[in-house]
Amino acid sequence: MFFQLWLLPVLLMTVLARLELGNLPSGHFRHFGDCVIKFLRLSYTFEYVDLTEHLIHVNNPTSLIYTVNGRANFSIRSIHQEKRLYDFKFYEVCTITVFVKFGIEDNEFRTDYVFLTRDAHRSWAHSIFILMTEQPPQDVFQLLYEFELQIPYRSFVVHLKINASSSFVLLEMEWFFVCVYCKDTLVLINYTPKINTLSVTTYHVHGWRNDISIAAKLVDNFVPDGLCGKGQYYITPSVKSCVIAERQYVTIGDILNITFVRIVGSGWYRHVFGHFHQNFQHTTYLYENINMLHSFRYEGYHAIYCNFNVWSENSDLVAWVSPFAPEVWLGCVVTLWIILIPMILKGLFTYGKASSILELLNNVGELVLAICAIFLRQSSNSKHFSKLIAVFLLLTSFLLLAQYELYLTANLVMPPRYEKFRSLSEFFGNGYTLVYESEEINNMISIQSRLQMEFKMKSLEVFPLDKTIVVSHACNNLTGYVTKRSPRNVVLTDLKVKAFNLLLELQNLFLKGKYECFWIYEIALNFGWFSMADNMLRVEIRQSIKGLEMGGFQNLWDRQLTQSSRLRAMKWPSLRVASPYISTNTLSPFFITVGITLALVGLVFIAEACFGCKKVLRD
Repeated sequence: MFFQLWLLPVLLMTVLARLELGNLPSGHFRHFGDCVIKFLRLSYTFEYVDLTEHLIHVNNPTSLIYTVNGRANFSIRSIHQEKRLYDFKFYEVCTITVFVKFGIEDNEFRTDYVFLTRDAHRSWAHSIFILMTEQPPQDVFQLLYEFELQIPYRSFVVHLKINASSSFVLLEMEWFFVCVYCKDTLVLINYTPKINTLSVTTYHVHGWRNDISIAAKLVDNFVPDGLCGKGQYYITPSVKSCVIAERQYVTIGDILNITFVRIVGSGWYRHVFGHFHQNFQHTTYLYENINMLHSFRYEGYHAIYCNFNVWSENSDLVAWVSPFAPEVWLGCVVTLWIILIPMILKGLFTYGKASSILELLNNVGELVLAICAIFLRQSSNSKHFSKLIAVFLLLTSFLLLAQYELYLTANLVMPPRYEKFRSLSEFFGNGYTLVYESEEINNMISIQSRLQMEFKMKSLEVFPLDKTIVVSHACNNLTGYVTKRSPRNVVLTDLKVKAFNLLLELQNLFLKGKYECFWIYEIALNFGWFSMADNMLRVEIRQSIKGLEMGGFQNLWDRQLTQSSRLRAMKWPSLRVASPYISTNTLSPFFITVGITLALVGLVFIAEACFGCKKVLRD
């Protein structure tokens, strides 16, 4: 365990080295370095006023930076202001906080001071607390709250033995180191009056607590000493996805010689010896957060959707009418009726019998075919067609058909590029429906509420709830909402690795590589995330994280995850490459449309033939 093998021996050896400096006067605290000393005088009797003056004098007041204060009032928490900042400034290298005349009734004040001021929230090398008392330390010092087992600072209890001569030169001090991970919290440090020798007695007798552990927010399938700690050489053949957080847990554990314990549920946050969480959101920054929040980064939600509008498959009516706007087609239809209506009215007033009406219909059909022939650049010799109208239609059809062929041929040879959307507003503006997971869990703000807040914050329109599909976290099938039958559905999901896997599964596995899918990175809900180490090793964990970042290990693990996902997707159908040749799949919609048209024409021909046969039999 890191605490037993490294941390406490270093602390004790540091105390030994610092206090074995020679003939230093009693009460000299410069063993800990050139630190600022803050005296908190908890008694205003003359005896302890003189003791404070003595401590200032023996620590060389000419070069010493020190302050003397009384008991602060924490009842209104005036000293503890909530900060919405990302940094705190320190104006001293290290601090030594000395509680003069400490009693059992002062433990509550001590914990308030530790928790609500910055002096204890730096590191064990830069935060030293010395509690001076005339009573036996075992009767005075108490650990009241669990957070005292998580804050990295060194604390000593000094038992004062004041002589009756009222002289502090030969003041006897019995030092106890506060070891929060030992079975007996107070470890005695013996020394001679000249402070030439210093030893820790009964070290092995005290022993370690057998319940020390650091909680971690580990993945559900985490296996201690599993493949994720053995390197990519062993991970790749197993086709196992080792997320970055799990790799970092294992690596930091190896660096610091510690083992993280997975606590099921929300108990990891209340673990007595602290915890380590790599994906944590934080908005309010207090003194207690110093040296606890590391590795800041922005992460958001990603959008995944597919392009089902493939031009090579659009041989149906939509593709054929797309070259012209609706206004142009409407003008052509109006022109056709302007030509036909006079002829129909003339025939109705001229003919009155059924046979004459049939002849009228034949003439109208002949005229419609003649007009269509002119538009298709074919010859027409209809006797019912005016030459003036034919010249007008010929000039109009020449211009329209040239534009029609140019647009249609160009788009069939080189289909237009699919325009990608870059915001949720563009998706909603183009008729897309947003699919995402959202639930109210433990009074936390749901994804739906956060999306509404983001739209309001960015002064966008009201979030369109009618254009969304909300599913529960237990659904685990977001890809099933994006299909050929629902082409305008877009999936919103978190986690970069999860989004990339969904993209490959949707494009290659479920759609068989027939349609291309897109991934819009961090399209919404971009928030700041931290790695939070709320334990006594927060400084060492921070240094380890910084070293891994500087070495580029996070980028390496991210690329390994991406490569593993691509290797897994190689078993699925790959994305179809556009072919330069016309296939049956391309022409099938056209054949269906032409077949239906020919069937209707055939029915009309049969009906006309039957009517003609009845007329011949009557004659």
